[in-house]
Amino acid sequence: MKRLVPSRPMVVAMLALCVGLSGSALAQPVAHGATSLASKVKKSLRLAKAADKRSRRALAKARAVTGPQGAPGPQGPQGIPGAPGAPGAANGYVASADGVQTDAGPGADIATLNLPAGAYVVLSTMSVQNESPSNTSSITHCTLSGGSGTDDSKLGLLGPTGAPEDHGSMSLSTGTTLSSPGSVTLHCTGEGGTGLTYLQTVRLEAVQVSTLG
Repeated sequence: MKRLVPSRPMVVAMLALCVGLSGSALAQPVAHGATSLASKVKKSLRLAKAADKRSRRALAKARAVTGPQGAPGPQGPQGIPGAPGAPGAANGYVASADGVQTDAGPGADIATLNLPAGAYVVLSTMSVQNESPSNTSSITHCTLSGGSGTDDSKLGLLGPTGAPEDHGSMSLSTGTTLSSPGSVTLHCTGEGGTGLTYLQTVRLEAVQVSTLG
């Protein structure tokens, strides 16, 4: 069997009714009519409802007040590492030349790359062949320069009868930064001797990078 629990308004109303009836009984021992009793009950209920409404408002107001901030909680565990990002795109630039003769004197620019501002890794490779008809030895001196970077290399070769020392290869590399659009150039010249030297399969490459280490 379910037990019935009276609400707060009903309890207050019953108490007010008991007080009203007891007071009336002491003051007027004469029995009252049904109309007087009903009005007292209604008044008691109104008082009980008003009291209950005030208590609810006070409770809601107390709950709305924000208390002081609590102390920070402990640090949570470290999250799972994210997946690696996709490789970034790289800009590459290439220039080439073949069969370029190098003579003694001021020399010549063999290959040039015009580049936008940025940081670059630059590489140049070539084959060198001494084809002197007088079998004279030769020295080839090449310089790779542009922006903040430079590299140079020398290669000495015997005449055609000194094969296989009459041919060889050279490679140069550097890292450079261009603060504004500029160029990198491979410059070569002959030093000493009178050999007829040719640069073959010359390749000049530049790859743009985010930063230079």
